Amino acid sequence: LPEEVFVFCSFNTLYKADPETFGTWMAILRRVPNSILWIAASPAEAADYILREVAAAGINPARLHLLPWLDDDEHLRAKGLCQLFLDSPNYNAHVTGTDALWVGIPILTLPVAKMGSRVAASLLSTLGSHVAAELVVRSYLEYEDRAVSLALNMTRWELLRAELVDGVVHSPLFDMEHYVRLLERAYDTMWEIFAAGLPPRHIKLGSEGTNMCRAKSSV
Repeated sequence: LPEEVFVFCSFNTLYKADPETFGTWMAILRRVPNSILWIAASPAEAADYILREVAAAGINPARLHLLPWLDDDEHLRAKGLCQLFLDSPNYNAHVTGTDALWVGIPILTLPVAKMGSRVAASLLSTLGSHVAAELVVRSYLEYEDRAVSLALNMTRWELLRAELVDGVVHSPLFDMEHYVRLLERAYDTMWEIFAAGLPPRHIKLGSEGTNMCRAKSSV
């Protein structure tokens, strides 16, 4: 990667990037000249097409970097080199988004109607209200403006990233031990309901001051 540039990234598979999203990415690159966009070359066959579309948008194709398929550890290290993950609104990053947060990359997302478009906002909501307020936007225009603002104001970006990293450390999202305890409690409760001959019902879990998990018994 070039030195001293702001690195936007989107490591979702390319089919998640619809024309409106791609056009917004190009608008962001035009407004942040000292920046690049790093995307996953997946599927690899789409790389030439994407590069042509970048050129057609008036952006130097050299500012688009393609990440090949890497092993898990290498993939995490690559993500750690980026400054802002540009989510694809119509179909969000799921595991990829969790990985990005784990290595400290803020994810900018725009939730729309479908469940698959609201995953990143849900992930961010576990990291604190200010992190979510900065990174969950409500329109493509706000998405573009927020990306540009964070890229051009490194003090704002650094404060946000520090808050995000602290959120990751304390978030229930990455507390696997607590998650397993709640899941086991859900299974135990489902069995108790079944063994008692009772009809299925919703189960609310979280005796430690949190309603982190909700399950429905359907056994």
